[in-house]
Amino acid sequence: MSARLLSMSALCIITAAAVTGCSFDPGAPGDAVPADAPSLADGKADGGDRADRACQVVLDNLRHPGGPDGVVTRDARAWWVFEGLVRAPGAPAGATVHVLYGSGSSWWSVAAQPDVAGYRFRLEQNTIADGLSAGALSRSQLRVIPYLAVAGGRVFDHNRVPGDLDTYVVSAASAWGVAADSGSCPARAATLRFTGDFRVEQRGALTPGGSLTIEYAADRLTTCRGTHNGFPAWDLRAYVRFVDGTQTDGTLRAFVSDMGRPTTAFTPVAFTTSIPNQPGLAQIWFASTGIGCAGYDSDYGRNYRFDVVTPPAAPAWAGDLGGSFNRACEHTTITPDQSVDSYVMERACMFIDADVYVPGLTDGQAPRPGHVVAEALWALDSAAPRSVALSFIGRVGNNYRYRFEVPREELRRLPWQRATYRLRFSTNPGDAAGWLEGGAGTLTRNF
Repeated sequence: MSARLLSMSALCIITAAAVTGCSFDPGAPGDAVPADAPSLADGKADGGDRADRACQVVLDNLRHPGGPDGVVTRDARAWWVFEGLVRAPGAPAGATVHVLYGSGSSWWSVAAQPDVAGYRFRLEQNTIADGLSAGALSRSQLRVIPYLAVAGGRVFDHNRVPGDLDTYVVSAASAWGVAADSGSCPARAATLRFTGDFRVEQRGALTPGGSLTIEYAADRLTTCRGTHNGFPAWDLRAYVRFVDGTQTDGTLRAFVSDMGRPTTAFTPVAFTTSIPNQPGLAQIWFASTGIGCAGYDSDYGRNYRFDVVTPPAAPAWAGDLGGSFNRACEHTTITPDQSVDSYVMERACMFIDADVYVPGLTDGQAPRPGHVVAEALWALDSAAPRSVALSFIGRVGNNYRYRFEVPREELRRLPWQRATYRLRFSTNPGDAAGWLEGGAGTLTRNF
């Protein structure tokens, strides 16, 4: 929808899913419509405008192309063109992406158009007038700020411009652009691991505009591995099809070379692809192909299916540390610090549980445990901690419960005196500040 809708808000009913009670022309890409200036008071909602500092929407980059492509005549005037990309990794369902911009006291809005990388936009009206003198050009500037049109108003990007009424400022001083900043609101990353025992492990939700990495155990599909003149003549590939029809594929093997010559030995490699900016369904299958030969791993022709969903909320609570260090092997409350004697090592269960609450996810109808990244940071004595994935136990009330199986064989095999653990949870592991701890403790050797 275009910003025309916002100026007609008194006549329209706006919801996250639809707009009713009015009609409007969304306009072509680049069509600008008058809009109101941002209105924020101390970061709080004021007139329906709100500030986003949680990566719902963020400007990725903006540039002036220059040359003959950098000027367009609109409304009998020649204007500089600006092109850019907005990412909306945390946009709620039903939101649409727009860019507000202005020079002087007037503000205009354009609708951004979705593509694989994000939301593209083009400013070519009421920007910087072409033909200005050098002095006038040095004093000119364009203020730009992306926003989401949501139920009840607008949500403005303040992830790279922190002040309540700050905008990105494009001028000669900025080389008429805004550079990309990969550190701001990194795309959410999900991993699917197809194991050799034909299980699928998911780490994180597949989200619009995010990335997907596929790790595949090559011994799941061993057909068609032929050679030609002594050289390997086969491939093992992953195929991914998204709801918008986008299809991509990539190899899952790399041949070991001998002085630049490929051998029949190979190593597995992961395949990573971008997720289009549209929720829905991702279908995945695998093919091993050789000369006149093809084999498939496709869940018996159904394809493996995974939902692409609006990014889940961050964990709001984690705790209720429990587990078992006895032969009952039942979840009970435990003290964080445990003494491990020979009886425990040889005869008892050794696991630690914690619960996590994610609004809209753990209390939802369909269990999606893979959308929560649950891990233990585990270390022996002074060694650096390493990450160990937790296993999903089930729903407990409105929470999910995850379990850390203490690596018993490691404790038997290695010399140690003190082991430490920290259980933590996230729905966006790429954000270092997004982890929530669910409990920590120590194991002390006593045998």
